[in-house]
Amino acid sequence: MQGSRSPTPVAPASSSASLEPFTSNLWRYGFCGSCLAVGFVVVGGGLLFSRRSVRQVVLHRGGQAVTLRTHSPFGLRDSLTVPLRDVSCRVHRSQVPAALPVKVRGVTFYFLLDRAGQFLNPQLFDLTVGAYRKL
Repeated sequence: MQGSRSPTPVAPASSSASLEPFTSNLWRYGFCGSCLAVGFVVVGGGLLFSRRSVRQVVLHRGGQAVTLRTHSPFGLRDSLTVPLRDVSCRVHRSQVPAALPVKVRGVTFYFLLDRAGQFLNPQLFDLTVGAYRKL
């Protein structure tokens, strides 16, 4: 043990040169801006998906109108009441594994009904809201 010395750590000569591009203001502001952009895309996608997901379908008396109630951010309630002739279900309940796409005339996207949800009167749903119509 007389001649043994502990080795002293030696810092590489180019350590400051390898981190130099990451310390420039252009890189820092660019990284911050890209993080903000990704965050806004994620929040926007979450809001859009919650607006598409149907919470409740109400068929009005007489069967001429239907109300689609969707989930909204911050617990607010959002509903859309349209005539039944303007609602079209693209596929039958038995043909879809997860969600039923429902198209409403005048709305650019499809509403999604969860197939695992509760259908109180399945035959009435299939004949009214669940029917395919040409829009």
